[in-house]
Amino acid sequence: MQARVRAEPQTPNWQARHAVRSGVEGTVNEFAHGHGMRRCRDRGQPKAHG
Repeated sequence: MQARVRAEPQTPNWQARHAVRSGVEGTVNEFAHGHGMRRCRDRGQPKAHG
């Protein structure tokens, strides 16, 4: 089991899926942290966190 889990990231299919996910995660992270979207207010709402 452990050997299969360790070998899986070496497969082209896994690498292709991970590349897509990595790009999406980076975009979301940059939006949330780089533009302060974790602490934004919605119109008409007193707070978006709390």
